[in-house]
Amino acid sequence: MKVARPRRREGRQEILRPAEGEARWRFALDGAGDGVWDWDGSADAMFFSPGYKTMLGYGAEEAIGDSFAAWADRIHPEDREGVLAAVNGYLDGTLPAYRVEYRIRRKDGQWMWVLARGTAVARDGRGRPSRMVGTHADITARKEAEAALKQSESRLRIIADHLPDSFLFQFVVSPDGEPGFAYLSGGVEEMTGLTQTEVLQDPLVLFHQMDPAMRPAYVEAEAASARDLTPFAMEFGILRKDGARRWVRVRSAPRRQADGALLWEGIATDITDQKLSQLLLEESERQFRSVVENAGDAIYLHDAEGRILLCNREACRSTGHALGELLRMGMAELDPGFLDGRNILAMRALEAGQQMSLTATHRRKDGSVFPVEIRLGLLRAEAPRQILAVVRDLSEREQLHESEVRTRKAESLVLMAGSIAHDFNNLFQGVLGYLEVARARAGGNAPLIPVLDGAQEALQKAIGLSWKMLDFSGRGLLDVRRMDLESWLPALLAVLQLEAPAHFQLDLVLALEPVPPIQGDPAKLEQVVRAVIDNAREAAGDRAGRVRLRLSTDFCQDRPGGDSQGFWPLARPEGPATVCLDIEDDGPGLPREALPLICDPFYTTKELGRGLGLAAAVGILRAHRAGLHLFNRGGKGLGLRIHFPPSGA
Repeated sequence: MKVARPRRREGRQEILRPAEGEARWRFALDGAGDGVWDWDGSADAMFFSPGYKTMLGYGAEEAIGDSFAAWADRIHPEDREGVLAAVNGYLDGTLPAYRVEYRIRRKDGQWMWVLARGTAVARDGRGRPSRMVGTHADITARKEAEAALKQSESRLRIIADHLPDSFLFQFVVSPDGEPGFAYLSGGVEEMTGLTQTEVLQDPLVLFHQMDPAMRPAYVEAEAASARDLTPFAMEFGILRKDGARRWVRVRSAPRRQADGALLWEGIATDITDQKLSQLLLEESERQFRSVVENAGDAIYLHDAEGRILLCNREACRSTGHALGELLRMGMAELDPGFLDGRNILAMRALEAGQQMSLTATHRRKDGSVFPVEIRLGLLRAEAPRQILAVVRDLSEREQLHESEVRTRKAESLVLMAGSIAHDFNNLFQGVLGYLEVARARAGGNAPLIPVLDGAQEALQKAIGLSWKMLDFSGRGLLDVRRMDLESWLPALLAVLQLEAPAHFQLDLVLALEPVPPIQGDPAKLEQVVRAVIDNAREAAGDRAGRVRLRLSTDFCQDRPGGDSQGFWPLARPEGPATVCLDIEDDGPGLPREALPLICDPFYTTKELGRGLGLAAAVGILRAHRAGLHLFNRGGKGLGLRIHFPPSGA
């Protein structure tokens, strides 16, 4: 490299200055913290301040060699060429300023870093600097810090390139919105299947790998983070270059640069295994909750003191309490015997994996009680202990047992009633014949005719009663035909409405979709509808009353057991669908214990001698192979639901 040769000047080497201000100049140089130099462009004379000498480890008055060559010799060999190039560049006008960092040798032989800055204070006739003044600042500490930082960054990048399932990045968005990666570690290829070169050439290729359904949320979250300069974190799915699906978690922090660019520094981590485990756990929990929620038994999770921590839908249904109410209650409020010493000791003796069963009585919200069987298990042994209680409502089992007993009794009664009615009907027919003969032979005996007519009328009522008993037994004669209830019911209700008092209203609601026809005896079914409506009308008395009939198709929604309430005198017909006739009144309903009795022969809450109407209706429906469901409508009256098998079923 060509180096401009400093001019040699004759005479003393001391740099001459005007006498005016010389003392002030020297005083300033002696007190300067940085090393100050003054060079007039000659090869021999360079002035160095006492601070410069001290910085290099020399005494203030010690000679250090103040020629240009001596100064150049102190420069580190690796830096010398660059420093001289900077000097030449400034002298010949190529560089606008003289500013260079280099290493210089101290008196003890150690190298130190300096920042040299200089400026021309005089120029020759061609405009070239003829005299320069400048400083040397000690920047060794900064250079060592930069070297340490560079070494740390180098180590960090080495580590980043070998991070398992992760990659580091620096993503820059320029002031004009141009995106690009300032840094990208090698782990990107393992995670995405794309090389560093592919990603650096197209910074948005990673965004295109993202699950399209998650992109709007990602863009929105990233925009909010950029706006507020807050940390960004998100999990999303990606499709690798080879087609494999992975889950990624990105965490980064935005930082605004001096030029207005936005720098994102962060890490992307493959969390596929963790995410799959989480999804499997969530699915397992979802299935567990689904099993618990749809269980046929009430399930409670409570602590050792009986505070309810969790319960399912059946617990709410069986007790009549809302979920929020149960979670504020204790088991002692449901089970009056919960705090019995025997029960408390039994629960305390439970060990993990052990189960026990006991029977108890639970109380509903309305104050009624029902028998239950409780199976207890210890879900958590350590404090606070948690006990899982599976509670089975035994009232249905008891009702079923009672129903079976009643059914057996009813079958005996039906057989007996049918036989008696048949035999009595034969006798009545004979008596009726004799009365007709007696009336014919009475001739003109006027006083006898009314007596015979009264006897004949009473006998006709007895015959009607025997037919009702035959209907109750299901052995009455049926004139079965194909019936369209949608057209038959409106005509029947029009007649019944004319017969009803003005304050009693009959309503009919038909399904939106047509219902199938049935096989039935119109006269017998009219008897059933009349019996039900007559009961509702008599229950209403003198007050305004209403009966609503609703015709629909039931697709196994109303079945014995489960959520069904009330009493089933006749089981629902088998089959996927039934023609359903609901008859509901707006009366007070019946006590729970009276519901199974209203279909018994001669059971009545009115005067004696009544009560065969519903019993006969049950027999008629039995002969039609129909089902019958009776239930209270929650204080809104009594409901009766008839299930007819569709025609052809």
